Amino acid sequence: MRVGPDGQHKPQIIIAVTQSRPMRVDGEEHTFRGGATLIVDLTSGKVQYTIGKRIDSRGTINGQTREERTAAFLSQALRDPLQRLLLTPKEEPFAALHALGDLVS
Repeated sequence: MRVGPDGQHKPQIIIAVTQSRPMRVDGEEHTFRGGATLIVDLTSGKVQYTIGKRIDSRGTINGQTREERTAAFLSQALRDPLQRLLLTPKEEPFAALHALGDLVS
């Protein structure tokens, strides 16, 4: 339930539809994600908002696709130990915290 700017209660549901596929960045495998978020009004059943990032988008910004921009961001961020720590998936949920302690010690 969301409260609108006029103080009225607005029954809504948020639906996330996700897609992912592997992508290689600097010889390492990462996950490229896309999908959509829908905000549905529960009183009418109509979709009020849609926010989407297509996984197969071929549109470009400054000559690069979204996947190319993501790969460039990861390539740059993974050079920094702290950013690498936060961006690299860990099997153990607290592994990032332990590794962070090793970096600052």
